[in-house]
Amino acid sequence: MTIPIFLYHPPPIDQSQHLFIRVLRDHLRLRGFLPRIIDAYDVHPQSSGGSFNTARLEAIRRLLTETDGVICVAFRQTYIANGIKFAPHADYYSEIPVSREWLASPWVHVVNAMAWQAGLPLLVLRDSDVIEQGPLEGGPGILGLWMTIDFGSDGELLAQDLVESPQWSTVGGQWEQQCRNVAKRKGEPRRLYEKV
Repeated sequence: MTIPIFLYHPPPIDQSQHLFIRVLRDHLRLRGFLPRIIDAYDVHPQSSGGSFNTARLEAIRRLLTETDGVICVAFRQTYIANGIKFAPHADYYSEIPVSREWLASPWVHVVNAMAWQAGLPLLVLRDSDVIEQGPLEGGPGILGLWMTIDFGSDGELLAQDLVESPQWSTVGGQWEQQCRNVAKRKGEPRRLYEKV
C-alpha cells in the first residue's frame, strides 16, 4: 500500500535545493510513500473570492485531509544583510542586531502549525542557516520530529547522505511508522463506546 504524504517546501532558490527535493522524493517513493506537493493546479483563487493566499490555505488544508503525514522542508528563502530583531521580555522589548541571516518562507510556519492542528505526523527538515523562530525554534518535540540540515553546494549528495544517515534511520524511521499508523487507523471506524 502506498501512503500519501504532504511534502511541503517553498520554491527552491537554487539548484542545490532543487536536487535535494528530487532525491528526497525518490527516497520516499522507494519507502512506500507518495509525496504530494502544492503546485499551480492545487491553488484556485477564483474559488476563494480571488485571494491567492486564501486559495493557498485551502490547498494546504485539502492536502492535509488527503495525506497521512507531513514533511516540511525549511529552506533558506530571505536573506537579511543587516537588521534588528526585537526580543520580548516581561514589560519591554530589547533590540538584537541581526546580520547575514536567512529566514524560511512564512508558509513553512503555516504548514507546520496546520499539520500539528490536524494531528498528523510531522517531520521538519530545517536548513541550518535558517533562523530558529516560531515553530522552527526549540528543536524536537515542539510540533513534531526535527532534523537540522547543513546545506552545501551539492543538494543531491546531501540528500543521499541524509537518507542513509543513522539520524534519518532513527528520526525518519519514527516518522515513517507514525505515518503507517495513521494510514491504518484512518480506515478503522470510530468506536465511541471505547474508554478514553
